[in-house]
Amino acid sequence: MNAQKFYDEWKELVQLSKLINLRKKELKKILKSLENNYRPMRSPESLKREMEMAERYKNGETLQEIGDHYGLTRERVRQLINKVGVSGKSTGRYPTKEVIK
Repeated sequence: MNAQKFYDEWKELVQLSKLINLRKKELKKILKSLENNYRPMRSPESLKREMEMAERYKNGETLQEIGDHYGLTRERVRQLINKVGVSGKSTGRYPTKEVIK
């Protein structure tokens, strides 16, 4: 093997090594981002419980009453029923600006 060919192959290996290290860094960033943004899926049981809370709320129970039943705070109950798409405004519990006028 002549010196020029050896040098060219060595140069190519160095470039590949840099590229591999760059890819490793990119992969580490992606994995770190995934770890930071990971949110486990809700289990069917917790989704069922949230739906039950929302139904109770629609039927007139207060957040406090629901929270007392499940051992949660009013705020946590509000957060959970909002996750399933129910809010005080959507149930007509709170008057809108038009009603206040």
